[in-house]
Amino acid sequence: MRVPELESVSRRLDLRWKEGLTDVIDAGVKAGAFACDDPQGAAWRLIGLIDGLAVQVTVHDKVISRRQLTDWVRIAAARELGLAVADLG
Repeated sequence: MRVPELESVSRRLDLRWKEGLTDVIDAGVKAGAFACDDPQGAAWRLIGLIDGLAVQVTVHDKVISRRQLTDWVRIAAARELGLAVADLG
């Protein structure tokens, strides 16, 4: 992050990931599959959760499991999108 060129690439990739998820959520809202008043905010919150938990799983082995990470992300996604967790399969 201290090399300006790499920081720029990293920032661009990160923003594209958030824009892509925002687009998916927005499309789901328009199709009536999701209920979400703030697709962009939901995307940022979900990615923030994923990023933070991924660090814990990667750096602090055995603090939480990959299964727990997946379960927590699924629960958060369901809440953000107005879905029942059971509807996610």
